[in-house]
Amino acid sequence: MRRLTSFLRANYRLFRQHWSVYLLLLVITNLIIGSLVAPLFTWLVERLVALNGVTYLTYTNLVPVMMRHPLLLISLLIILVLICAAVYLQMTFLLRSMRHIQKQTQETYWMIFKETVRGLVALRPTTMLVGLLYFLLILPFGQVLFKSALLSKVTVPDFIIQDMWSSPKIWVPIILVYASALVLSIRLITFLPETIAHPKAQLRTTLKRCWQAT
Repeated sequence: MRRLTSFLRANYRLFRQHWSVYLLLLVITNLIIGSLVAPLFTWLVERLVALNGVTYLTYTNLVPVMMRHPLLLISLLIILVLICAAVYLQMTFLLRSMRHIQKQTQETYWMIFKETVRGLVALRPTTMLVGLLYFLLILPFGQVLFKSALLSKVTVPDFIIQDMWSSPKIWVPIILVYASALVLSIRLITFLPETIAHPKAQLRTTLKRCWQAT
């Protein structure tokens, strides 16, 4: 916990020095994601559902629809992976841009974006898999620090969580899942920076560095 506190304190000092530039960068990237990228994914899902003859798709009819339309299931899974890749690109671009601001490098933002894409391509498959779980299960607990319009497309809606809490029989599993995700969100807070700095590193090495840092 002491290492985590030191890590957060050091990064807070860096943030305080350039907070206005960081804020502008966050606003611009979220504006682009919210007005272009997120609506594009929404349109793709709507078109896929319509082309497969499905009138509506909710959590109540999700399983029967997926069983009757396996191609739709595969397509939605591909879109899920693409959304997580877009979230990775957004977060990585922000972190690289912040490093650029701190160190006053000569890189342009287009160069930073291309470097971000190359980093995504260079990731190991196992690291990509853990990254997918990271975005779906762990990152939503850190939305105080990072919010993205794309994450709302793949996280569990609030009304479903409320319905689950209305059944006391499943309170224990829900609490265990929440507690586990909260602990992992703290211990793996440096997961993304580690994948940026060492994209070709083995997953075990990356996780070990994250655990040691916190």
